Amino acid sequence: MRAKAVSERIDVPLTTLRVWSMTFEDFLSPGARSSISERGTPTQRRYLEEDIQTLTRIKSLLVVGLTYDQVKETLAGKADTEPSALALPASVSQNGHSNGSVAVPVPIDLSELTVLLARSVTLQEETLALMREEQQYRREQVALTHQPEPPQKPLTVFARFLMRLGVKEYV
Repeated sequence: MRAKAVSERIDVPLTTLRVWSMTFEDFLSPGARSSISERGTPTQRRYLEEDIQTLTRIKSLLVVGLTYDQVKETLAGKADTEPSALALPASVSQNGHSNGSVAVPVPIDLSELTVLLARSVTLQEETLALMREEQQYRREQVALTHQPEPPQKPLTVFARFLMRLGVKEYV
């Protein structure tokens, strides 16, 4: 299969596919490697189904955050860094996709999830209790600062008359 078809199939840019073909050439078939013909011109890469599977695995390993060297070690069988053994980086969304295109296997440890869920519920309850305390405190503060004013004596007709004249001493 030609490079363009492979890049579309595994959903990576053609330039990325070329870089991976050079970087991981030890794990690809001879036809997928970059080579020069007898005339000195570059030959077209031809990918086999095994190459596509290897490239898909490379992509999944890179998506979960491995470096090129770590991917090489994993492909060579020297490291235990399969995607299922790794935590997802922040760049991978919670639905297991990076930019909406690659499914990443994520291990599900129900006991750990149960503990995290219980802790989350506890934190939520503590937060709600603190919010209720803060609301009560604010109500008390408002009540203290907004004491009703004592009722004023009704002004007499004579007092109003004096106010109109501008006399303040008798009011």
